[in-house]
Amino acid sequence: MKKKVHSTPPNVHPVTSEPAEKILTVIEYFAARTAGSYGLNDIHLQTHIPKATLMRILGTLIRRGYVSRSGKSYTGTFSLLMRGTGLSDFFSRAESVMQELLAQTRQSVELLAVRGTELFWQEKYEYPDLPIRIMAKKGFRRSLYELDAPSRTYLNSFTVDDIAARFDTSKFYRTGDNKNVSWNEAKALITAADTVTYDNEGNKNGVRRFAVRITPKGSDACFILAIAEPATLQRDEEKKVAAYRALLIQAKEKLEAG
Repeated sequence: MKKKVHSTPPNVHPVTSEPAEKILTVIEYFAARTAGSYGLNDIHLQTHIPKATLMRILGTLIRRGYVSRSGKSYTGTFSLLMRGTGLSDFFSRAESVMQELLAQTRQSVELLAVRGTELFWQEKYEYPDLPIRIMAKKGFRRSLYELDAPSRTYLNSFTVDDIAARFDTSKFYRTGDNKNVSWNEAKALITAADTVTYDNEGNKNGVRRFAVRITPKGSDACFILAIAEPATLQRDEEKKVAAYRALLIQAKEKLEAG
């Protein structure tokens, strides 16, 4: 006797997880909005998710760093990078540009994205036989509260009020000695960031970075392109800074040309 073979009838969708659908709906709500804060009622009206359920979902997203809360308002602190247009082409061009930078600087070249309140190492190329080992590898995560060049470059893309709404202003600290700084000092460091920002001193691992913000054409995504090197000041320091600045600006133009 032949066994019956059960198959899914046409036009019948497989069972999905309703809680997962609701969580993704809230994530997509914030991903579609690059700036601004929203009240519980605003989110409820757009997502049609009951407010009690929304509160539980938002609480989880806040704990995981995807959403921040200020009073009765909620702000997304992330972007869904792969939802942007043209990013496949961007990543292909980024690989070529990073390889060029690697040959030109003979240091480490990094492409960083942002996940909540953390920097995420999207890609990393390291020149062979460097005199110092750089701990951050592809997939590495690190807090944005450490005010080194990549953090300051990224945070400089927001207004001071936006930063205060998205982050705990008491948690920022200097790279190197890891000492907490006042919000006034943090604001000064962030607002002083230039097109190319760099560290005068190294972090706790003796590494300093030169960083530039990259915004791919036609996308809301934001990346940080960085050169990482041992923090050893040299007599030709001004010449090196000028050379790295020129290289990073040139790379930025190539990657944003689209």
